[in-house]
Amino acid sequence: MATLKIFPIEVTTQGGHSAVVNGIDPTNSDCLHGSINSAGGTIPVRWDLHGIARNQSPGVNINMHIEELEALSELAKKLGAQP
Repeated sequence: MATLKIFPIEVTTQGGHSAVVNGIDPTNSDCLHGSINSAGGTIPVRWDLHGIARNQSPGVNINMHIEELEALSELAKKLGAQP
């Protein structure tokens, strides 16, 4: 399935980087799509429903206990995403 674009949700990663979640792909275990801004520029990132970033350092993980991300997680589950 293609990534479903959503209204961007701005968050801060555990490492203090500015991040944006702007898509979901409920067929992928890392169903949240977005990017982070780091000293090296903008980096595309995928997170699972627990906020763990694929192939990134733990500082890129996000806190899923934010109202907008909790709602997004529930929507992704309704569309078939597996936690």
